[in-house]
Amino acid sequence: MPRPLIATLILIVTLTHVSVPLAAQTQTGWALTPYSSWTDSPFTNILFSYFHLEDFEEGRIIVPGVRMHRGPQILGDKARQTRFVDSVDEDDGAVDGSGSTGHSVWSADHATIRFSFDADLLCGLPTHVGVVWTDAAAARNAVVTLSAFDTSGVRLAEVHTVLQADSVITGTVSEDTFLGVHAPEGIAEVRLSNRLFNFEIDHLQFGRDCGGQPCEACE
Repeated sequence: MPRPLIATLILIVTLTHVSVPLAAQTQTGWALTPYSSWTDSPFTNILFSYFHLEDFEEGRIIVPGVRMHRGPQILGDKARQTRFVDSVDEDDGAVDGSGSTGHSVWSADHATIRFSFDADLLCGLPTHVGVVWTDAAAARNAVVTLSAFDTSGVRLAEVHTVLQADSVITGTVSEDTFLGVHAPEGIAEVRLSNRLFNFEIDHLQFGRDCGGQPCEACE
């Protein structure tokens, strides 16, 4: 069965006019919509040396080598935080136009959600990181930025776009959008920032691609 066409919007962003130091290689970012399941991710066609998808359905982070910084909260029945859950559509077991019974990450009155990666646990830092924006608590457009940083805090790559926020708290999925960044040097941290507080994300996904060549083995 052919893979369905998933992208009605594709933004490729190359950082060439940013005031922070940048690596010599070209970095790219993705913004793809709609996103209703893992099969909609642009990462499905990449041959990674490792890859992890965290859907937060256990009420906590269970994939290795990633830490969510303090502030945001995981929502859903297993997290004992059930208010206003807006998960990716497929996470309740059916693609049916609702994400109200899955799990998601809520920014909890913060404007940024941060994830850090552990090179030792992962056998090298990821080169690709993505998340899915699922909603915000304001009925207007949301200016959203996903940025990738190295271990020294230097920004490596970024995708910047305007996404829909409909303020509907019943798990609507039409606005769910994949945001991803790529940096071949390795991503130590990503930050998803939004001018609106109280937004939700889901499906954190990350992997290491060594350009089609075997990655160095970890000890």
